[in-house]
Amino acid sequence: MVSPLPPETRARLQSVQGYVMLIRKPGDLAWYGPCENSFSLSTEKFRTFFFWSSLPDSSWNPPINGLEWLRKDLASWKTTHPDWEYAIYDARDADALPVVLDWEQWLQAHRPDDTKLAGIVDKYRARNLSFKVRPEFDSSKRPIQSRFVF
Repeated sequence: MVSPLPPETRARLQSVQGYVMLIRKPGDLAWYGPCENSFSLSTEKFRTFFFWSSLPDSSWNPPINGLEWLRKDLASWKTTHPDWEYAIYDARDADALPVVLDWEQWLQAHRPDDTKLAGIVDKYRARNLSFKVRPEFDSSKRPIQSRFVF
């Protein structure tokens, strides 16, 4: 049975910090992101994995650093696809992002569901944020620019 997202869980999820990666492929002006599936990674249009960092009071040991995690994945993607264009953004810096992330869909995916093995409504959407391109950052008009230099 699906339950509403408890207010304390919503507040905790909203406080999680992290990063997203956007990708453009040669000859293709669409925006892509790396997506985590159950047993594989893929790139998908208008969806990207949320590389989250653990909260200071969490029980993760060692703590998870989203930017470090993303950098490791980026190194692998660059080896496999050196001709792709990559950009990294702080997922919570809406002013810097060339896309609008659908945080509400992400939050709703975390609603408890005791009929699912993962215990939540949709683990795919709980891992991967959907997005739409902001008109002023239309990729057909300008290249993507990362907020971080590697």
